Amino acid sequence: MNCSGSSFTAAIMFLLFFLAGLPAPLSGQEVRVSYTALEKPFSVVLEELMQQTDLKFAFDAEAFSRIPVSFSVRDEPFPAVADLLSGKYGFDFRFLEGTWIVTRRRGASLPAAQPARTEAPTPANRVYRGYVTDQATGEPLLYCNIVFAGNRGTITNALGYFGLEIPQGEVSLSVTHLGYHRLDTVLKAGDAMPVRLALKPFTLMVREVSVVLKEKDILETGDQPGRTALNPARSANLPRVASDDLANMLTLIPGVTMLPGRNGGISIRGSNPSENLVLLDGIPLLETGHLFGNISILNAGYIRQAFVSRGGSDARFGDRAAGVIELTGKSGSIPEVDISANLLNGSLIATIPLGSKVSVTGAWRRSYFDIWQNYLFRKLNAEVRLVTSEDNEVVLYPAVRYQDINLKASIHPSPNQEITFGMLRSHDQQMLDYRIDEKTILYRNEWTQGSNTGFSGNYSLQKGDWNHSLHAGYSEFHHAGERESGEEISATYPWASAIISKIEKKIKKVIPNRNKYEFDSDSNRVSEFRVNWRSEVQTGSFRHDVGAGITGNRFEYRFMTLNSGKNIPVDSLRASSEQFVGHFFYQQTITPADFMSVRWGIRSNYSGLTGKIHWQPRFGVEYRPLPDLRFYYNAGVYNQFLSKIPRVDPNGQIGMIWYLPDSAGNGMLRSTHQVAGINWEKKGFLVNAEIYKRETSGRRWLYAKNYRKGIQTRLQYAERQGKSSDLGADLLIQYRGSAWTHQAGWTVSKSEELIYGINDDRSFPSLNDQRHLFRLTEIFSRKGWFASLNWTYHTGQPISVPLAATADQSPGRLPCFSQLDAGIARTVRMKHAGFTGGISLLNLLNRTNVVRVDYLSIVSETEAYNLRSNVSNLSFTPVFFLNIRFF
Repeated sequence: MNCSGSSFTAAIMFLLFFLAGLPAPLSGQEVRVSYTALEKPFSVVLEELMQQTDLKFAFDAEAFSRIPVSFSVRDEPFPAVADLLSGKYGFDFRFLEGTWIVTRRRGASLPAAQPARTEAPTPANRVYRGYVTDQATGEPLLYCNIVFAGNRGTITNALGYFGLEIPQGEVSLSVTHLGYHRLDTVLKAGDAMPVRLALKPFTLMVREVSVVLKEKDILETGDQPGRTALNPARSANLPRVASDDLANMLTLIPGVTMLPGRNGGISIRGSNPSENLVLLDGIPLLETGHLFGNISILNAGYIRQAFVSRGGSDARFGDRAAGVIELTGKSGSIPEVDISANLLNGSLIATIPLGSKVSVTGAWRRSYFDIWQNYLFRKLNAEVRLVTSEDNEVVLYPAVRYQDINLKASIHPSPNQEITFGMLRSHDQQMLDYRIDEKTILYRNEWTQGSNTGFSGNYSLQKGDWNHSLHAGYSEFHHAGERESGEEISATYPWASAIISKIEKKIKKVIPNRNKYEFDSDSNRVSEFRVNWRSEVQTGSFRHDVGAGITGNRFEYRFMTLNSGKNIPVDSLRASSEQFVGHFFYQQTITPADFMSVRWGIRSNYSGLTGKIHWQPRFGVEYRPLPDLRFYYNAGVYNQFLSKIPRVDPNGQIGMIWYLPDSAGNGMLRSTHQVAGINWEKKGFLVNAEIYKRETSGRRWLYAKNYRKGIQTRLQYAERQGKSSDLGADLLIQYRGSAWTHQAGWTVSKSEELIYGINDDRSFPSLNDQRHLFRLTEIFSRKGWFASLNWTYHTGQPISVPLAATADQSPGRLPCFSQLDAGIARTVRMKHAGFTGGISLLNLLNRTNVVRVDYLSIVSETEAYNLRSNVSNLSFTPVFFLNIRFF
């Protein structure tokens, strides 16, 4: 591996900076207080203290109004008063940016008003139910963590509903969700159920103290083993090429990477991108890339919630062999318009309420490279694609355009019902034109276009303790491309505007003054349709989930190569298939004690193509020796029918094509997951560590070989079977302070494949194998200012795969990657508008980081050239963005 010493020096310096930034304990305000209270509601006490002194408080006024307090102090410093109230009544006081955040400790009880009885009857149990919503929009919040006194807990479902059976009486509970203030409240025995709880977003004005509080968390693990929540709003200002790209934000989670190139996408723990289930409001996304894989079709400004399961997911999820990404689009009852722009694209997002029960949200994003070819575009396509040949100068002329549209309609006929409809449409048109100066001027032209179309409909109903939901989603991806090479008759080169004009026509035609000697084209169309029903209920210590559904897949693929020059083999491949897969699952979660839960489930698939039933057991256990510490283990079997497989040509070039198993089931992926983890959260610290192992059988590769037909040389493809294994460990350390957030992520992994009949039947590194990845992130946020540093280091990935039956070569690797980025942003909020502007300084050390190697062929009438293209990340580049929000 080519890893320079400067990378390790930078790592040590950044690590020292990270450790030095961990703050010392904060001191309180030295305001002196004289005050007397006798059985006075605590909310009134805090309000009077704010009137009499310069103290500021943020608290749950409704909950604290039900807690009477009695105390008397005279000329005491407030920290001493806080200690008195903390010890006597169980309040927690935290000083944050000039404001005391006051909460109630879990399990804290009021002082006894009278001597306790010698005997007390055992209280009867009661199911405490409720709905949790966004205070600003009224939308239900999924996966909120609900914790009652005694560390009994549960989570909310898609309707924001929760229910838990505990001993009847006055109980305290806390509600937390990433991106929202924690809510501490008390439920009394006589309260009507279900209760309505609303969480305040961190961007809201806290009216009690008239200050704006800044949220600190980017990632949160919560009470759901194996699932990580990402806060899109919080991570939007981190340095990156596009501030509105969600996929690159997801790489903050250890084990999640964004693979560049046309075959790229979101990879989870070494997986092929097609092996991850990505659901956007129920739409199954089959492809996620824009701009040669540099950014994704996921508009972060449109996404409200994002959850990632990196492996070992429960029985509710299937049809993919690796991870799960659940995305929820925005909606709400408050009108809002969001306009943003960066050097790549512009974006418009709007939410329009139609009465009190219906709202519509739409998002549109479009690049403007065909209008404004700025310096970032030139860097992405000229610097990023450094084409090298021995003594020949190669010139690249690019042209790109992309856009995506999201729509979502939300209907709430009643608090216990929700209906949503979603739509996604994305489109890409890209062209790369190369020229090489030889005896004559040779050229190579690559043209491609792709589109994503998706629809979904979802219905959720809460009926007592039962939750019923019905989901339907459809997605179609179409890709078409052409590549040609030959000679230019004259040296006159058609300018980029001519290329863009051809893109506008959406067709590819031969440019005048060019002789074409090699031509190939491909077309790939794939679709997926999913209908799922699910019901769940909580009864005492048991939670039951049951569901069924059907998935339909179809694909068509065509590839063809022709030539009239150098003797290059004619290559063609056609394939198409379709199938329907039915599924059924049952899952039970048992909580025998407050410190333990056990989950077991079974999922079955019936394939209409094979006529067989495929069983997939799932299991999970969680142990909590302490309220802030938990150990967990998840395991299961996962089948995948529709997937992408590699097509390897004689030169070792790899193209990914969609594939369905044959009638015997050959080509169906069957993956076994094992994940063990530990999670600790306390006083702003989060430590999460997981070790994992994933073994997958049913791999298929297509290898090309030559054969003669008359005077013509042709290629045919042979299927080869194989398997793969992925094992490693992920570590996340995060500290949230008053103004600073420190985050470190580290992944060590090994991904290998074994293809029978290749490489002496020995394993070789998979193309997504990345042995070490280390990321350090520093964030400072105060009074509307946001500054960040991000350093990423990882070892290089393989650049080739074995081609021969014998082990005659060892795959080379890319050099190590090391990049330091910085960003600064400023937010100004007014009564009905907010403005955010910022700059990202990418690759501060101006290091050349090669992230991919391509091999291109240019053919004349008598000669053929193979050119190596080193695709590098951006050199030092400043990137600007601006966001305007009206509400």
